[in-house]
Amino acid sequence: MVKEFVHPRTRQRFTLRDDGQVEVLDPSGASGVFTRDGTWVSGELRHTDAVMCDFVGGTYLSQPPAP
Repeated sequence: MVKEFVHPRTRQRFTLRDDGQVEVLDPSGASGVFTRDGTWVSGELRHTDAVMCDFVGGTYLSQPPAP
């Protein structure tokens, strides 16, 4: 399953890669790769929403752990 979200305002598409980094595609066609905390790694796009990177790149449980 691919973990992918589109930012509601900027329309940037955030996709979790197999290596744990987040690929961001801007509607203009520019793209970039960022770490979970929003640090730029590579690509033409150098700035993005760090909160969205954390949301897409983070590990979240669908249910709370059992006691």
